[in-house]
Amino acid sequence: MNKLAYIVAASALVVPAFGQGSVNVNNRGLTPAQLVTSSVAPTFSPLSGTSFVAQIVYGANGSTPATVLGANMPFRASTSSFVGTWNPGAEGIRTLTGFDTGATVAMRVRVWDSNVFSSWDAASAALTAGGHLGAATEAGVSSVFTYTVGAASDPSSQSIVNFRGFQLTAIPTVPEPTTIALGALGAAALLWRRRK
Repeated sequence: MNKLAYIVAASALVVPAFGQGSVNVNNRGLTPAQLVTSSVAPTFSPLSGTSFVAQIVYGANGSTPATVLGANMPFRASTSSFVGTWNPGAEGIRTLTGFDTGATVAMRVRVWDSNVFSSWDAASAALTAGGHLGAATEAGVSSVFTYTVGAASDPSSQSIVNFRGFQLTAIPTVPEPTTIALGALGAAALLWRRRK
């Protein structure tokens, strides 16, 4: 009988460790202050264009969020009535592995142009370097915000209401070394011809 009591007690301790809370990642219903905006003209306009994607990362409260939450989400087209928001598709409600109802989770939103960068790591490297070899584009990351896991029986408690929008950073075009070399050769040829 004691063995059965131990097994039941151990099970009660193990189950919360594998909790799976949920979050609604759809930002369609959020306020204008919660939108992602473009840094190019017209400045502060809501971001649009399906080449831009949003990625949400999460982690324990107080940590730097690093676990990717589901698939990347494309932004809606400029003709959409929900311009400035991303489209989570059928995955609006996503699972937070390891976090149960009532837990506080740290989150962050990353946005980049997927036509220029294949991943957030590539976009982040270009932001850090201050330039990218290729087309001028934009990328950015939000401040860390918190989300308290709501009950599955109350979908209205699962919104990312603490998310605050941010403006992307323009990444300037940096000429490739071969372009610089060709330009230098052209300038040298012009100087040489002028001397003649």
